Amino acid sequence: MTTLDARARGDLAEELLPTAASLVTIVHGDGGPDDLGNLIGRLDTVQKDALLVLLASMVDPDRALSDAFAWLQFDEYGRPASAPFRGEWTRIRDLAVELEEPEAATELIDEVAVAAYAEGRNVAVTDEERLRAVVRCVEGGMSYQDIDRHRNLKLGDTSLFLNRMRRQYEREGREFPAMERPNEPRVFTEDEVVEIRTRSAAGATDLELAMSFGTEAGVIGHICRGRRHPEFGGPIRKPKRGPSKNTRTYWLGDGDTADYAKAS
Repeated sequence: MTTLDARARGDLAEELLPTAASLVTIVHGDGGPDDLGNLIGRLDTVQKDALLVLLASMVDPDRALSDAFAWLQFDEYGRPASAPFRGEWTRIRDLAVELEEPEAATELIDEVAVAAYAEGRNVAVTDEERLRAVVRCVEGGMSYQDIDRHRNLKLGDTSLFLNRMRRQYEREGREFPAMERPNEPRVFTEDEVVEIRTRSAAGATDLELAMSFGTEAGVIGHICRGRRHPEFGGPIRKPKRGPSKNTRTYWLGDGDTADYAKAS
């Protein structure tokens, strides 16, 4: 069906009542195949789904088949129906097929939301989507603590979440996804290196970039300082300068002797 809320579904059902009534009268002899095609051809997928539900709601499932089809005067071959319908004592409910189990939750995962969560963006996710995002981050080389810090979570929150999900999987008899950090270092293209350095120069943190590129914050730091992939372009992060003369280190006597004497 659709994602319409209860009010929208009710409005749609009311809107389709004339169509449902027309369909019933056509099937009962007030029209033919062309009329059916013209009537149904005007409906989109959402309306057709709603029409099916509306028509089904008009039928009593505990009614006998002989009653439900009592109006028929001819069989499927066009011969006069001289005998009652052969399922005389069978109820409509008795012919209903058993519903299949719903698809696994993993089939309903929004991969866009997973990617956004893995990149550290503020997005609503289900537990299954969060789990897949954590798997993606860990397989990219991140630790649980890295994920906590970047998403502004209390340290240990991701670990607690994984323990809860692991117990849930065990209760349901499902195999918990393996989360193994890569043995081989992440290989970056020239475009990725330039983007990392450019975003870093613009203010992105190493952890934020690590989330985006599926690696560790330390690796990002090496790339931005030019220690990794020095052959590629992009702004190189300048090394931090030592303590200036107005720091506590200087005033404790570790600065230049002449300057220190002047200051004293």
